Amino acid sequence: MLLVAGAAAALAVLPALPAQAAAAAVTNDRFQRVSAAVAGPLEGGGDGARFAALVDGFAFTDENGRPAASASTDFFFGSIECLTGSSDVRVTIGPRLRTATLAGTTTGTCFDLATSSESTFTARFSLTWTATGPLETERTVTRTDGRMCRTTILTREATATGTLTWSAPEFGIGGTGTPTGASPLLDRRDLCVTPNPGR
Repeated sequence: MLLVAGAAAALAVLPALPAQAAAAAVTNDRFQRVSAAVAGPLEGGGDGARFAALVDGFAFTDENGRPAASASTDFFFGSIECLTGSSDVRVTIGPRLRTATLAGTTTGTCFDLATSSESTFTARFSLTWTATGPLETERTVTRTDGRMCRTTILTREATATGTLTWSAPEFGIGGTGTPTGASPLLDRRDLCVTPNPGR
């Protein structure tokens, strides 16, 4: 879940702001990412054929300051390339990046570069990440044109488990795969203050 703090709480976190900052504009944006490589047997692709996909899930603060989530499942194998067009997903990342989950559906378009043909595709998945390394923390403070931002970036090595099932009906292919690798979990927060906006 993504939490957007109120102005008073946010101002208490930032150091050494002048008294007039009580009238400041405060933004508290968050971006979280999970990522894994998935592979499995390619149904309809001939003996021994396999597919590979890169799965990315994102939880973030949208332009209206509300929590949002999206995902992509992009496939690359043989002469086939599949790109995500839309998603309906839930991303959950636990405290200190100990665990994370991504579940839902993506849809998009597959292209056969050898035949210049296309197919729609749908992928359904439920994946879980479990931390394997220590929590790494990076903090920076920047000031630009009177605006001050504190950025905190957390990362943690993890492994992924679960399944992904997909199909491209016009091509007659699809399959079910499991994770073969995972990128570190990422949690970034940008807390910014613009003192006395409009003055």
